[in-house]
Amino acid sequence: MAREAILRDTKNKTSTRYTCATTTGIAKGCFLKLSADKTAAASTGTADIFVGFAHADVNKSSDTNFNTETSVTADKGGVYELVASGSITKGDMLQTAVPGNYVMTIPEVATTGTSFNLTSVLQRIVGMALEDGDADETINVQVVC
Repeated sequence: MAREAILRDTKNKTSTRYTCATTTGIAKGCFLKLSADKTAAASTGTADIFVGFAHADVNKSSDTNFNTETSVTADKGGVYELVASGSITKGDMLQTAVPGNYVMTIPEVATTGTSFNLTSVLQRIVGMALEDGDADETINVQVVC
C-alpha cells in the first residue's frame, strides 16, 4: 500500500479494537476513521474523525472466503513517518487529507475563526509535525490521538 504509516518510536503507543466491515479490505498502516459507533473504516477524506492506523491487514485475502474479520486494531501514539499533502511546518497540528493516507495542516480558520468548534478540531487531529515538509514528502509526526 502506498503512503502507509510507518511506526518509528513506540513510546506512548496504544492499540484499540474497532468493529469493521467484512466486505472491505483494510491494509496494514492505513489511516482509520470512526465511521459509526465503535466502528472503523479506511480514511479517504479530509478532516475525518481519526482513530489510528491499521495494525495488520484485514480482509485482504485474494480468496474472499477468508475475508471474515469483523474487527480491526487501530494503533496510535508514538512517532510515525507520514506523507504530507501540501506544505507543512514543524509544530503544525495535522489532520487527514484526500485521497487518504496523507496529512495536512489543520487550517487556521478551524482554530481561530468565528465558528470555532473545539470538539470538531480535537476529533480530527492526527498529530503534530516534528519537521518541515513539502507535498508528497515523508515527515515525522508525533501522533497524539
